[in-house]
Amino acid sequence: SLNQIIATKIHKELSELRSRVDTSPTIPKRWVWELIQNAKDVNVGGKVRVHIEADLEDPGAHVTFSHTGEAFSVENIRFLIEQVSSKSRTKDSTGRPITTGKFGTGFLTTHLLSPYVLVTGVAKQQGLLPRKFELYLDRSGTELEEIIAAVEAAKKSTQSVDKQPHYKGYVAGDFNTAFRYELADDTGKNVARAGLADLDICLPYTLAFVPELESVEYPGHLVR
Repeated sequence: SLNQIIATKIHKELSELRSRVDTSPTIPKRWVWELIQNAKDVNVGGKVRVHIEADLEDPGAHVTFSHTGEAFSVENIRFLIEQVSSKSRTKDSTGRPITTGKFGTGFLTTHLLSPYVLVTGVAKQQGLLPRKFELYLDRSGTELEEIIAAVEAAKKSTQSVDKQPHYKGYVAGDFNTAFRYELADDTGKNVARAGLADLDICLPYTLAFVPELESVEYPGHLVR
């Protein structure tokens, strides 16, 4: 079945990432750049702002990544659940990918922070009213059957998005999208630290060379 194929891919990719997280110099840092890249790809009017809230102290340790990018389409939500990159599907007239790859395999690196992520956002299809939604992704399963069940549960949870009340307060370009990761163990906290430390070093260069990135705010820092 399709869900089995999806789960097999997720299981393979995550198992490989988890097996290398303690030995690779780059894998623990990738989550923050993956989330920034995804935010850049959905910029509004050529610009996007990012806010990162990180609390590494128990209880309640977490990382929440928010951005001002455009609302989710139904297809975006499906990409997120299935980890199917839009890179291979969305192309311009020359056949080149329009985005640099949204919610593909790279997004799985963010699950090194936590197997669980709560996604809050706004769903908006062309011609339809905007609606708030929440999506809980569980990548904790180690057996294929567990991952299949989690994929099915995530899909089921989004089936009622169009039945949600109209979000009358929606303003394009506000912080409407957030990814919250609960840091349940030392591995997640170490990954969080590695990403934020790399952000400290590389962000000035990123802002200089990525015009879509207007600002990045995170604990103790606001960089434009």
